[in-house]
Amino acid sequence: GAEPIAGLTLSLPAGGREVSLEGAALLGREDEGAQTRVWFDLGPGEVATLRVWDGLEPVRLLSR
Repeated sequence: GAEPIAGLTLSLPAGGREVSLEGAALLGREDEGAQTRVWFDLGPGEVATLRVWDGLEPVRLLSR
């Protein structure tokens, strides 16, 4: 969008797994059991890609 999003927060099933974010700087992460919350700022028109890994295996976050 045309406006920045400060502190965009996402919750995902990634507790204890590696989380990588491309296109934005990860500002924070909090694990609670199997759930992980991450937050970051997204500038106007920017796109970020979030990936989760379990060792060397990628974790699918969305079903097909």
